Amino acid sequence: MNLGIPEIIILLCIITALAIFFWTLTHCLKNENLQGSEKFLWILGLLLFPVLGCLAYVTFAPSSRK
Repeated sequence: MNLGIPEIIILLCIITALAIFFWTLTHCLKNENLQGSEKFLWILGLLLFPVLGCLAYVTFAPSSRK
């Protein structure tokens, strides 16, 4: 496997995006401030629109901190 600098950069970007997506999805599932249909809608948004869903969740979702 002979990877050049551009391929390594793309691979790192993909890995980072996947890590952020799975972190956001896990956080949404564990967030106690989201109830029932609200949690379902966030998960649906994350699955249908991963990039925009992650940005919206981080920006607008209620925090799970007390």
